[in-house]
Amino acid sequence: RVIFSFNVEASDCNTWGTIHGGCVFTIFNAAGKIATAVVANGAKNIVSTDLTTNYLSGVPVGSTISVEMECLRTTKSIGFLRGSIRDEKSMLCY
Repeated sequence: RVIFSFNVEASDCNTWGTIHGGCVFTIFNAAGKIATAVVANGAKNIVSTDLTTNYLSGVPVGSTISVEMECLRTTKSIGFLRGSIRDEKSMLCY
């Protein structure tokens, strides 16, 4: 399991001033790679095949989010993960 924080800057946001969905996916993908590498002893050949997220609440520019990603299991080439992004009040956002 990996946990880290991320400061949301204007370049990470959409025209409404909240974190862009593409940025959310990039964060999840990077966190998933790190979490999988920890569980799979540094394996580099594990790839993303499917990412799904629920957009529950937008996070505005200037916020700090908390990202948590857990690798549930791996095969030779795929990791199965669960992650979340929470705002500064620990409210689940993604």
